[in-house]
Amino acid sequence: MDLKKVNAPVNTETYNRNKIDAPTENIYEAISVIARRAEQINTEIRKELIDKLEEFATYNDSLEEIFENKEQIEVSKFYEKLPKPHALAVQEWLNDKIYYRNTEQDSQEYLGITAGIAAYKTASLVRLFIKAGAHVKVVMTPASKDFITPLTLSTLSKNPVVSSFTNDENENDVWNNHVALGLWADLFLIAPATANTLSKMAFGNSDNMLLATYLSAKCPIYFAPAMDLDMYKHTSTKNSLEILKSFGNVMIPATSGELASGLVGEGRMAEPEEIVSFIENHILSGLPLHKKC
Repeated sequence: MDLKKVNAPVNTETYNRNKIDAPTENIYEAISVIARRAEQINTEIRKELIDKLEEFATYNDSLEEIFENKEQIEVSKFYEKLPKPHALAVQEWLNDKIYYRNTEQDSQEYLGITAGIAAYKTASLVRLFIKAGAHVKVVMTPASKDFITPLTLSTLSKNPVVSSFTNDENENDVWNNHVALGLWADLFLIAPATANTLSKMAFGNSDNMLLATYLSAKCPIYFAPAMDLDMYKHTSTKNSLEILKSFGNVMIPATSGELASGLVGEGRMAEPEEIVSFIENHILSGLPLHKKC
């Protein structure tokens, strides 16, 4: 049924509710998506307006002079006549021009664990991802098993943990297909990411299952560095970080605090709750809502 105008101005535009909730079959989710897109449109319009106004301003203009500028006034009037952000968002929604994330669809997430003392925190990471509705699989470097056991992680994730290229079953080696593993995931998080692993990732070294899976992955890659203060500051580490970010990988910055060496400074892996929050915010700000080409 159509939404009726009640005590609304004559020129108020109304929309068919059935058309609005059809894509999600949930009017509340549809409204949430439209509202987020409206916020984005509003931000885009404001930025564009400010950029246009600055084109007519000189570095020594006073505030009064800027507002008296006739060209700027005309620009402002033009933007005032544009449709409101929420109206634009509704039209994009009805014309199928918004991508959105289906919140009822579970994501598939790979957690890569390397040999750092922060590896003990990955048990909490697995729990948090599962609580958020994700299917989680874990791949470990062989050395990381000295810090947390595969049994713990397989129990929490309810999936086998992979740490080598083959599994020994009944005295017969079974190959772990790193290509299939890389294609399975919607998201790949490497945490903790040691200086050694970061360097290998940056230069395409694939001497263990985690690195081979990383090189085969087609999904977004996140990594959370964890190492001692001087290692984190070293030029070679900084180079690795810059190279990985240039590939499109997303770094979850290390924090400052007490480190395993007893030193206090930057290099501590972000806490599990901070990592999950970072990824969620990054996805929400960039992936679920954007205009179709």
